[in-house]
Amino acid sequence: MTPKRILILAFVLILPALGLAGATALGWLRFEWSLRGVLTVFVVYSSWFALLEGFTKLLERLSKQPSERPGPSQAPSPIPDFVGRKDQIRRLTHALKPGARAAITGVVGMGGIGKTELAKVVADKVKGRYRDGVLWADCGQKRLVDIIDGWAGTLTEYKMEKLPGDDLAAKAPHWRGLISRKEALLIFDNVQLGQEIEPLFPPPGSRSTVLITTRHADHPALRGIEPLRLDQFTPAEAMDLAERVLGRGAARAQRADAERLFKLVGYLPLAVHIALSLAKVNGWSLKELNQELERAGAIRVLKEPDTERSLRATFQTAWDNLPEELQRAFACLAVFNQGPSFDTIAMADVMEAEERDARALLNRLTGRSLLTPVGDGRWSLHPSLREFAAEKLPDEDPAWGRMAAHYVKVAGAAHELYLRGGEDLLRGLHLFDLEWPHIRAGHEWAVQHAETEEEAVRLCSAYPDAAAYCLDLRQHPREMVAWLEAAVEAARRLEDRAAEGRHLGNLGNAYYLLGEVRKAIGYYEKALEIAREIGDRRGEGNHLGNLGAAYHRLGDYRKAIGYYEKALEIDREIGDRRGEGNRLGNLGLAYADLGEVRKAIGYYEKALEIAREIGDRRIEGNQLGNLGAAYHRLGDVRQAIGYYEKALEIAREIGDRRNEGNWLANMGQAYKELGDVDKARELWEEALRIYEEIEDPRAERVRGWLGELEG
Repeated sequence: MTPKRILILAFVLILPALGLAGATALGWLRFEWSLRGVLTVFVVYSSWFALLEGFTKLLERLSKQPSERPGPSQAPSPIPDFVGRKDQIRRLTHALKPGARAAITGVVGMGGIGKTELAKVVADKVKGRYRDGVLWADCGQKRLVDIIDGWAGTLTEYKMEKLPGDDLAAKAPHWRGLISRKEALLIFDNVQLGQEIEPLFPPPGSRSTVLITTRHADHPALRGIEPLRLDQFTPAEAMDLAERVLGRGAARAQRADAERLFKLVGYLPLAVHIALSLAKVNGWSLKELNQELERAGAIRVLKEPDTERSLRATFQTAWDNLPEELQRAFACLAVFNQGPSFDTIAMADVMEAEERDARALLNRLTGRSLLTPVGDGRWSLHPSLREFAAEKLPDEDPAWGRMAAHYVKVAGAAHELYLRGGEDLLRGLHLFDLEWPHIRAGHEWAVQHAETEEEAVRLCSAYPDAAAYCLDLRQHPREMVAWLEAAVEAARRLEDRAAEGRHLGNLGNAYYLLGEVRKAIGYYEKALEIAREIGDRRGEGNHLGNLGAAYHRLGDYRKAIGYYEKALEIDREIGDRRGEGNRLGNLGLAYADLGEVRKAIGYYEKALEIAREIGDRRIEGNQLGNLGAAYHRLGDVRQAIGYYEKALEIAREIGDRRNEGNWLANMGQAYKELGDVDKARELWEEALRIYEEIEDPRAERVRGWLGELEG
């Protein structure tokens, strides 16, 4: 119970008590009209009015406070030595309130002017106002579709993996529907020209608000609002930073040289910060620092104002004065050009260094204001510095290949966690999701260099295997096909028959998911032939099971059962409990389709027992859903819905979009049978959005059901 509710309850209980006391006093007064009686009435009612006034004030104060604890903030922490911008902070904190009339606020300014740091400071100050927290996106590093998918996962209780729809246009209405019911601050940082963020704004009437930072004052998203234009530091602000970095006495003793420094770097906050850190680390006076900047070309800025040139001159001076090992470390940062952050271990692998040595290098770069720690051993690079680093690392540098090799290991680590089941399964999916942009980048490098580099060929084959279960949950089947076709070719070049067979089998799975079952069978048969040729019993069992699923989809249930039983025999022979659980569930499905529902339930229960034994949430969810379907067939619709709801919860927990659609569709059928047509329509519409997003052929069936409702 909240303090507010407790206070209201107390008020309700005390008020009658005071009233009773007053009535008693009045009653007594009737019989004793005396000074004592009058004083008693006066005291009783004075106390009552005092308490009433106190309660009223407390209620007013509480009514102004959030009724719930504010949600989490995704905004990165501000840098410790942030200075100045007091007027801008005041204006933004005044504007950013839940339900504000001006729901969209913008900050514009050139690169290096401090827009992002200002947004971090403001977010930190206002985060307590928003019930659903602060959502942050680096638009320069992530696609808008990925941003809103991630935000939707943060805002929903069941942590959805993706919003329905294939592209931004399809996802945007679902996002607006979700955010219309929330109270959050959305920060679109570093918005680029051409990025259409307007469809992602909360609809009118929402209590959520938006903050945009961009270099482009003419961005269409700012149309109709007056953005805050962020200029260079004032002389006072620049001097304040100098005093923080160098110490008050040292900075004031070099005031004239400090003022010249600020002019040389165009009063740009990022440039001022880097330049001062450079002087401090190298033990230079500001006069010596200015000489270095002038040699790098900053002197021209005094005659011909050009902030981009001043920024680049600062970067170049910082680069020129880095020790060789730090130059190498800074250049290697270019390989982390996809995700918003990277970890220390990744840097160690890229540089072929020990983790402690990589951490030391990263800390030294941080000390020069060239890098920002973001917590949990992760680091982030300013977009302008990222561009500069990319110029320092040639395309042929081996660091790129080491990055690709590192992230295939990360994918493998996520896979191993997944296989452990239980909470480790969820940790594996979290690790995979965190590093997915880098995993994609590593695979892309491998594909692009497979014609010229042997290591790239190996990685092309390794990536689809490294996190097969995670990829099955996260990749669109079309992307799976592209990865696996490259992997098959790579395996053949490596003459790796085992890998070739696995890739062919998984390629069959991708086509099966796309509804191209005959094509899938062709791949399964080729994979089965290879598995038998090399004596791969596990592979043989998997391919037999997949053939069973394909013939099941085609309606040949008896043939499917034959394949399932052969696969089950192999699973038990080699002790593959996960495979055994899958096969038992598949046998249940086949017998259910043959009308032997009670027999099917027996298989599902055995499969469910194995799933819980090994902690495989996906198999567990499948069997719960299958049990729901079985009881549905037997006419026990309420029990069926109970199983569907449990299965749906697991599908959403692990981001299994395919089965999420299945259980939603089945629940829709159940509610229709109960006569709740509106609920059925709602569930089918949600299932249809998912099926369309993943190109599942069952979308057509759900469209038919919806059409029947309208008819």
